[in-house]
Amino acid sequence: MYLCKASASSISRIVPEVCSALCEGLKDNIKVPANPEDWKKVANGYNTMWNFPMCIGSMDGKHVIIESPKYSGSEFFNYKGTLVLYCLP
Repeated sequence: MYLCKASASSISRIVPEVCSALCEGLKDNIKVPANPEDWKKVANGYNTMWNFPMCIGSMDGKHVIIESPKYSGSEFFNYKGTLVLYCLP
């Protein structure tokens, strides 16, 4: 909410729509587990390897260098020391 400068209610409407669009656009490239046991294997793998319990997937993102808004402090700095807006690929 703070990173995007959008209200929580706006984000709660946008995120499901974006997820649906991503699933539709990438349906030939995304493998989805077929049954509950497979979902549990995926979650266990994330927990074992990355210590992310109950995680069932992830996506890579992009860093886009931007000019930060005035008075935003360190809110837009990333670990590379640049100003970024986080976006999906």
